[in-house]
Amino acid sequence: MDSKSRGLTPEGFRSLYMASVEKEKAVAEGNIALPPFDNASGDADVVLRSSDGIDFYVHKSTLRIASTFFATMLSLPQADLAGPGLPVIPVTEDSRVLNHVLRILYPVHHPAITKAVDAIPLLHAAEKYQLPSVTLAVEKSFVLLCHMQSQVLDAYAVASSFKLDRAEEVASSAFLASCPTQAEYGENIDMHWRQLHRIDGITPAMLTMPASSYYNLLKAYQRLTTGRNARTGYSDLMSCMASQRWSPPRDSEPRLVWPTRRSRRHASPLVRDQLFTLEGNKDSLVKEVVQVRASDGTDLYANVHFVRFASPVMAEMLSAAVPSALDGDQAVVGGEYLRRLELPETGETLSTLLRLCYPMPDPEVSGPSIHEKVSKVCALLDAALKYKVQRAISFAKQACVRAAEEEPLRIYLVATKHGWKDVVRLAAMFAVYGTGPPEKYAEEMEELPAAPYRRLLVYRQRCRNLILSSRASSPKGPGASYWSDVEGTQWTNPEESALWRALHKQALERELSAQTADSDPEEVDPTICAADDPRDGTTATRLGITFVKCTHRDIMLAVDDLIKIPL
Repeated sequence: MDSKSRGLTPEGFRSLYMASVEKEKAVAEGNIALPPFDNASGDADVVLRSSDGIDFYVHKSTLRIASTFFATMLSLPQADLAGPGLPVIPVTEDSRVLNHVLRILYPVHHPAITKAVDAIPLLHAAEKYQLPSVTLAVEKSFVLLCHMQSQVLDAYAVASSFKLDRAEEVASSAFLASCPTQAEYGENIDMHWRQLHRIDGITPAMLTMPASSYYNLLKAYQRLTTGRNARTGYSDLMSCMASQRWSPPRDSEPRLVWPTRRSRRHASPLVRDQLFTLEGNKDSLVKEVVQVRASDGTDLYANVHFVRFASPVMAEMLSAAVPSALDGDQAVVGGEYLRRLELPETGETLSTLLRLCYPMPDPEVSGPSIHEKVSKVCALLDAALKYKVQRAISFAKQACVRAAEEEPLRIYLVATKHGWKDVVRLAAMFAVYGTGPPEKYAEEMEELPAAPYRRLLVYRQRCRNLILSSRASSPKGPGASYWSDVEGTQWTNPEESALWRALHKQALERELSAQTADSDPEEVDPTICAADDPRDGTTATRLGITFVKCTHRDIMLAVDDLIKIPL
C-alpha cells in the first residue's frame, strides 16, 4: 500500500517511517518501555525518556488531562523537541518511578505500594508535574497500608511530610490503637488493653517529617494510653479500616484538626523612638537620612552612614534607591525628597535592628512573658541574618543564651536551626532539669525536621535515667519517661533539680571553655534532700528535713557520665 492510498503526505510518511526505525532500534537496544508504553498500536505522539534512558511512548491528550504542567508545556511550540520521529521529553525520574506514575494515569493495572517509603518518589513526581490523581492513588494505598503494623509509622511520616490529611489521620489512629491480649478475651476484656506501639517508636522516615507532626503524634499518644480511651482508639481504627472502599474526603466532611501552627500575635504598637524621628535627625543633611518604612506602616528615619557601615545588604539597597515624588507620602526635608526603603519587617523589629547599627549601648528586649521576648529576639535574628548586621546577630544569640534556662526547648530548636552547637548543648542541658510542663508546642517545630527534636528527647531521657540510677534517695521504679506532659514527676523536690543542674552546667561550661580544672568540693553541698527515704544509710536532720548524705566522688562521677552522653 503506497502513501497516497493511506492518505499520508510524503512528509508524514517519512516521519512515520523514521519513528518506526527509531522504535526498532530502541527495542534492539532494550531502551523501550514494557507494554502498554511500547507504542504497539502506533498511535503514540510523544516520548517520555527516563533518567536511565528508557523511552515511554504516551499520548499528549492523556498528559494534558492529567497534568496542568504538561498541558502548559505541550501548548508551547515544540520545535526544540521535534526531530525526524516523535518529540522526546527527558525527565529526571527513573524508569521504575515513571512506569508507576504512568500506570496510574492510564486505565491499566498499576503495582501495589507495599512500603510507605517507596511512595516518596511518586509523591515528588506528583508535586513536580501537578498530578492530583497520583497523589490520591498513593493516599488510598496508605489507608490500606495501615493494616500492616510494620508500615504504620512510615505511612504517618510520609503522609505528614506531603500533607496527605486522610492518610495521616488513619496512620495516627493505627499508631494510637490498643487491643486486648488473647488471654483477656473473656469477662475482663475492658480491663486489659495493650498498646500496639511504643511511644518512643521511630523509623528513618520519621526523622525527616516536620517536628510539629511528631509532636502531635506524641501528644495524641499521651491522651490515649489505657482504659476506655484505649478501647475507643481501637474502635476508631477498626471503623476507619473495616471497609476497603475509600473515597477522598469532601470539604463538607469533618476532619481531624491537629493543633499545629499557632497564629502569631500581631505586633504591639511601636512606641516611637525619638532617635528615628524627623525631629531626631533635624541637624543632619538630607543626603545623610533615609526613610525606612516597616510593614505595619511605621516610618523610621536613620543615618545613612551608620546603616551603610553596619549592613552591606542595606548599603546596596541605598545605592539603588532614588529620591522621588512619585511615592506620594515620601518625606520632604528642606524641599528635597528623602530616599525610602520599604522593608517587610515590623516597626518594632526594625527599630531594634537600626539601634544596633548605631554606636550606642545594646537595646533591651521587653515583653510581658519570656515567650514574647523570645519571639521578638527570633524576629530580630531573622532580620539581622537577612541584612547581614553582625552586631545584631551576636546580640540575638546572647539573648537566646540568657533565655535558655526558661525556654530550653524553643532555644534548642532556634540554635539547631542556625547551627549554634554551643547553645544547642546548653539548652539541651537545661531541658533535662525542667520542673514545669516539659512537652509544649514551639513555633520553630514547623520549620525543622523531627530528627533534632527526637535527639533532644532521647538525650533528656538518658540523662534523667543516669541521675535516677545514681542518686541515693531514688526509690526503685520505672525509669524516666520518653515523653510526658505530667508536670515535674522526675524530681523529689526543687532543691534536687537545682543541685544537678548546677553541677551539670558547671561541667558543661568547663568543657566548652576547654578548662580541665576540677571543681572545688566545697562549692556544692553534696547532699540530696529526701523525705524519709526507706533505703537511707547515713542521714542528717536539718530543721525537721531528712537528708541522705552522698559522697562527692559519686556525684562527680555521675556528672562526668552526663557530659559524655551524646546529643
